[in-house]
Amino acid sequence: MFFRHLLVSLSCALYLISNAQQTNFDYFTTNSEGLSQSVVTDIMEDKKGNLWISTEDGLNRFDGDVFKRFYREDGLSGHEIECAVEDNNGRIWVATRRGLNCIYNDHVVPINSELKKYVYNKKISKLFFSKNEHLYVVIGSRELISWNGENVVEHYLPLKSKYIINEIIEYKDSIFIATNFGLAKISSFKPESNFEIEYNFSINCMTIFKNQLILGKSNGLISYDRPILNDSCFSFFDSISIHKLCADKDRLIAAEVKESFHVFKNNSIKTFNRHNGSHNSNIKDVFIDREKSIWICYYGDGLSQYREKPFITYTKAFNNFTGGAVHAICVEENEDLWVGGSNGLYFKSKDNRFFKRYYPKRDFVNCKMNSNSIWGVVKDSFGRIWICNPSSNLVIYENNSFSQLYFSEKELLKSGFDKVDAEKVTRAIKEPRTISIDKNNNIWIGSYRSGLVVIDEKLNCLGYFDSQNGLASNTIQSLLIDSDNVIWVGTANGLSKIQNDSVYNFTNFLELKKSVYSLRKDLYGNLLVATDCGLYKLIYENDSVKAINHYDIKNGLASSVVYAMEVDNLGNIYLGTTLGIDKVTETSIQKFNIVEKHYGPSEGFSNVECNTNASFKDLNGDVWFGTISVSKLRLNHDKIDLVPPNLFINDIRFNYNNVEQWELKNGITQSIIDFIDPIFFHHQNHLTFDYKAITNVSPKKIKYSFKLEPSDTVWSPKTKQRFSTYSNLSPGKYTFKVKAENIDKTESEIVTYSFQIAKPWWKESWFYFLEFIFGFLMIYAFVQFRIRRLRKNQILLEEKVEQRTIQLNREKQKVEVQNKEIKKSINYARRIQNSILPEEKLMKKYFNDFIVYYRPKDIVGGDFYWYRCFGNIAVIATVDCTGHGVPGGFMSMMGSLLLDKIIQENNLDSSKILKELNSEIVRVLDQQSGGEIQDGMDIALCVIDKASNKLVFSGARNGITIVRSDKVEKFDADLFSVGGSYTNRSKNLKRDFKSHEIFLNKEDWVFMYTDGYYDQLGEGDMSSLGLAKFEKILKSLSESKKNSNNSLEKEFEVWKGSIPQIDDVLIIGFKI
Repeated sequence: MFFRHLLVSLSCALYLISNAQQTNFDYFTTNSEGLSQSVVTDIMEDKKGNLWISTEDGLNRFDGDVFKRFYREDGLSGHEIECAVEDNNGRIWVATRRGLNCIYNDHVVPINSELKKYVYNKKISKLFFSKNEHLYVVIGSRELISWNGENVVEHYLPLKSKYIINEIIEYKDSIFIATNFGLAKISSFKPESNFEIEYNFSINCMTIFKNQLILGKSNGLISYDRPILNDSCFSFFDSISIHKLCADKDRLIAAEVKESFHVFKNNSIKTFNRHNGSHNSNIKDVFIDREKSIWICYYGDGLSQYREKPFITYTKAFNNFTGGAVHAICVEENEDLWVGGSNGLYFKSKDNRFFKRYYPKRDFVNCKMNSNSIWGVVKDSFGRIWICNPSSNLVIYENNSFSQLYFSEKELLKSGFDKVDAEKVTRAIKEPRTISIDKNNNIWIGSYRSGLVVIDEKLNCLGYFDSQNGLASNTIQSLLIDSDNVIWVGTANGLSKIQNDSVYNFTNFLELKKSVYSLRKDLYGNLLVATDCGLYKLIYENDSVKAINHYDIKNGLASSVVYAMEVDNLGNIYLGTTLGIDKVTETSIQKFNIVEKHYGPSEGFSNVECNTNASFKDLNGDVWFGTISVSKLRLNHDKIDLVPPNLFINDIRFNYNNVEQWELKNGITQSIIDFIDPIFFHHQNHLTFDYKAITNVSPKKIKYSFKLEPSDTVWSPKTKQRFSTYSNLSPGKYTFKVKAENIDKTESEIVTYSFQIAKPWWKESWFYFLEFIFGFLMIYAFVQFRIRRLRKNQILLEEKVEQRTIQLNREKQKVEVQNKEIKKSINYARRIQNSILPEEKLMKKYFNDFIVYYRPKDIVGGDFYWYRCFGNIAVIATVDCTGHGVPGGFMSMMGSLLLDKIIQENNLDSSKILKELNSEIVRVLDQQSGGEIQDGMDIALCVIDKASNKLVFSGARNGITIVRSDKVEKFDADLFSVGGSYTNRSKNLKRDFKSHEIFLNKEDWVFMYTDGYYDQLGEGDMSSLGLAKFEKILKSLSESKKNSNNSLEKEFEVWKGSIPQIDDVLIIGFKI
């Protein structure tokens, strides 16, 4: 028995030594926004997750973020609070030294008059609420009463004057009372029955653990009805006085009176005292909340929260670490730890709690050291520790002694170095900054400002690299030697690579010309570069850079300055920034926000500012980071918090203001949240929903998302804002939904609130009915009045109609005569217009074959075609004048005459013809001075040389199409018309028209046209025919010329159907 007891004690002591640097504690003390008093007597958690903390000066409610205090001024009987419990209705019962109180909805409410007789102005020391809704109250320390909501039952213990009640608990339908003379027991369902007394020793506390009632006494623990888990570890408690107990599913917490408490889990015991986080004061209570945090109440030291966090941090208080800014970390295979800092070199063996400090200037015997600052530490395969001090020669620790590495210029000259490089090597060895070892056991030493030196295991200098050899800079900040023995060099001015003694720079990638602080490779061989402008990922394929991805604060990083970096065995990337550590996973890096999780003070990483290249991954896969202390992130302890936050809607505000009493359409209430199916008046349509997720784990990192159905179809973006406002809500039924997620993205249950906005009274059914009746009566009266008036007026109207009919018949005859004269004039104008069109017999003489399809929209049209022949050369044009009908006819006459004037045998330049035509139209219509007539013409003009089969085309907004066997070619015109549109802007526009030379084959068809045919709207969907369909029609027309005009007419009629023709139509086709 003695040896077993000794073994358990030693195991607990070892735990204290090896983990003394891990506090995992958060402390809550008295301040303006904290606890009301430092003597904390009791703690309990309500159904919402709020902690109720009793002190000797007020009651505190803590939601994980904010403390709310209740004092005697708020209605409490006294300021000294002993404890508090919650009943099934959400009421908080408060035990004070001057009576009993009840809090509901943040207000102290009156208690039952029957109960008040027993507790008024009495010291209430204990409270307990049973499953059958009985409230047990300990008055003083010996009197016990129970209250079922109506009646009070007094309970009498034997030897009442000597008994002191320590605790009350319910177990297996019985109420157990721990006293200083044993254990009292009564039935939960018969509280008036007599007590049964068991045991004859003092029982200090009780809890239920793994379905057993555990009793704490002055010499250990016992189980009420069977041996305590049959576990030998519990003999550890035999010599300990247990003052308080609590338990959850997996853990049993046993607290002593003074400072220490013990955690039993998985057959092992962890002890906490002032050496590893607990206070050196009496413990008043211990408690485990729903999120598995342990809370310890102290007499005079406030409250502390213990939660297992993934970080172990070595500090001055627990480990005598005073290294200043940490720049280098090295963990040996046996888990011994070397740390280089601005204040020296520190060493801690695995089993030792404290660090041993080496001052280089004092403790590096036989070494000439200029400062105590250490920037690099690495261990080679021979067990030597290499130490970098940027202002002194490289130091080697071997066989418990320090020595310095020197190279004389004479030795270097003998080994093949020239004088310049020998001087550079000696200078670089005197200012080492970072160091790494390759697969051949060669040591690569990066200097502060003098380049890179490589030496072999026998300390012979093998080579030297600097900016003259190709390095991006002589200031070496980081080194990485990959699995292929390639050396990657991070400098103050970019990235370099050394392979087979050759230096490669990334000059083609200007984005890499940054200060490179750390280098690592991911599991896929891609290079990760940490810089002062974020993280760069070089994606490699076939030994060349395929792509470079850049990530910075825009992608979710806490800071764009990334000083240190590690990649764990699962491929997760840990980025040490100036504001903490960011974790990037293979999944999260695919998203815009690449950070899966951030580590800061609330996650256990208290000193958030990481230092350059101060990181390390040990053989266990854990990662280390250097700040003003050194921290280890234990990946097997970095667990996802699967406990969702408790989310509640706290209040609803109207027009941003709190409402003490809501006057609704279906009632009046002071608690709008508890009101079922509220119906707001129509003017109460500007609502703000206040909500909050209660958690004791990183409460400031809770994010919310919400929506209002049916107005919102998707959830809002995640935000830390704890309210949402909806204004101008229309009448109808709504359901507000909100959800929250914790730091590990575990979502809460969706909280809903259904309500209705009522219609205004003038939109109610009864009002519509009254409106209908009133309207009907008004219409009926009006109709009757009108009928009477109409009958009177009817006779007068009939007489006037007869007179007006005679007059209208006379006017009709006049209009008909005038219409006949107008039509006669327009028809004559058509004959005149047709007379100026070219004769088909003239065109037949020149063209091998030709088609003319001309269909004006009105009697006369604005489209016309023009033709002249000068021997083997012919000029042909299709013209679309502004407008149609009579105005278009006038324009076409003018255009034909102007073409007759311009086109002569000595003037057959197509572009020049269009330019002159433009000038003539401007002159004739006085458009240059900005007159009212700003009409113009769209024209396609071709000059054809039959001898050379050449066609020269110029166009103003009208192109041509040539069909060659199975191929359709379209030649576009210039984008401006001839004449017209003389705005201030177009006056300055130089209208030069281009010429297109085209050589024609014998079977080529040339089609010239205006826009009337393909712009025609179709009967089906009122869309235009379009150029694509138009070109298909031309192609089919060129393949078979039979009844060509009929084919065009038929296609046109089929397309437009019953839709009227919208424009003049002109199509000419020919072969030479």
